[in-house]
Order: sequence, then C-alpha cells, then structure tokens
Amino acid sequence: MVSILFMIAAGDLMGCSDRLPQALPAPRQNSVNRHNTIEIYEQQPFLLQVGSAQDLRLIEVPVQRDVAPRTVDLAPTGAKLVAEGVEFNRFVPGTPIPLSFCFALHERSVGEQDFRRSGIYGLNTLCVTKRGAPDEAAVQDLLMTVTATRPTFGSGRSRNLEATDEELMSRCINPLEAGSGNITATISGFRSSPTLILIELLDGSSVREQKELLIHDQMVASQQPLVVRFEAGELSGLSVRATHKTFSGSAGAAVTVAVDAVPSCQQVPFRSLLLLL
Repeated sequence: MVSILFMIAAGDLMGCSDRLPQALPAPRQNSVNRHNTIEIYEQQPFLLQVGSAQDLRLIEVPVQRDVAPRTVDLAPTGAKLVAEGVEFNRFVPGTPIPLSFCFALHERSVGEQDFRRSGIYGLNTLCVTKRGAPDEAAVQDLLMTVTATRPTFGSGRSRNLEATDEELMSRCINPLEAGSGNITATISGFRSSPTLILIELLDGSSVREQKELLIHDQMVASQQPLVVRFEAGELSGLSVRATHKTFSGSAGAAVTVAVDAVPSCQQVPFRSLLLLL
C-alpha cells in the first residue's frame, strides 16, 4: 500500500481501504465510484500516500462551456507522516482555494505533459464550504470498555481468527474495527482528525501486543466507536491501554482497563450446569 492506486485498480477495492485511505481528507465510505461531495477548507492540507505522481492540481468542476476552469496547484511541504506503517506526503494549496467552488484532483507523473484526473477520489468532488484552514488536531480524553470471552477450545484460535488484519481488510470490514480475538476493547471520545490511537495489550507492566491505528475525518463523522480485538488464552493479569496521539507528537492521558477473567466451567454453579445439560 505504498503506491498510489489509480481508477483502473480502484473500483470496489477502494471501498475496502477505508481503514487506511489513500488520501486525507478521505473519500466517503465505499463511494469512490459515486458522485459525492467532500467538504474542504480554503486552505485544506492534503495527506497522500507516497506514490509516483509528480504534480497535483485541483481543477474546477463543473465548468461552463468555453470558460477556462479555475485551477489550484498543490505544493509538497516535504513533511512525511506515518500511520499504520504507511507513509504519507503532505501537500498544501499554493493559493487559497476559492470558496463555494468544487474541484477534482488531477495528477501528472514524471515525463508526462498533461494532467489527468486522479483515481484517488474517483468520481467524488472536493467542494470548498469552509473558510480558512482546519484547526490543528488535538488529543482528547478517551473512554474505553473491555470485554473478554474464553478462547476457542483446542488451540485457542479458530480458523476464523487465524486471518491476518490484511486479509480481514480485503473483505471490506468496518474501518472502525481492527484485529481479531477474544478480547474486545471499545473506544470512544475521539473528535479530531487526523490523529492516531495507540492500543496496547499489557501483561502486567510489559506490552504483549500493540496496534497504532489512524483516525480520519470520515471515522469521526460516523460517531461510531473504535473496536479493537486481541487474542489471548490466559486472561489473568492482562489489561488494555489506549492513548490518543497527534502527528505532531502530542499524546493524551492513557486509559487503562483490566481484562476481567472469564469464569471456567469449574466456577459455574452446579445448578447452572444442570440447566445447561
């Protein structure tokens, strides 16, 4: 996922990449081949996955016949950001984008003379509805609940749970769900983007497993919580810690919740066992 995909390769696949979109601001979920409006600022910064495009330009759409469309070039700042192991380049408009106008993203690769419409946003248009620049992303206090069930009998991992996160992504799972397993952490309280949430499975004071996940604007707009799962056999002494972070390095207060032990069969009351039988 380190190269920019174009429309030929996009299609329905783009709907599967909402967990980690190619561009921020992000296209609407599963809508790359539909005509949707993405609202942006006059001085909207863009984060685009590192790829082969040399030049990026916003070209006005629609435009009246025999009238030259307005254009705004996007200039690279040299800043690089990493989210979930994927590197993004930061671009800013060379001049403020005209308010109330809509644009499509075009690109020109090395050696090309003409711009062509980029497949990153598909048929979506970027419409300037907000003045100025977006507020700097800030950290928030997170809310988290943790539940657990006994692992699958036998190896402790069913065939379904053996799938990697990448395989699960290819099935177009909800972008606000990550991982698999019998420990479920549900996190809410994030209201700014783009930001990161670091979720760690702790065994005592040591980190057993961790995931650093991107939170982008479409996720915030959905008002749904983030659900993260881990796999573990013995639950005693485990806890989950969540920390909200910004790309600039700021971090909020960590929230830690213990994983409650699940009663074994020996701990179930005799009368309940009889009812089960």
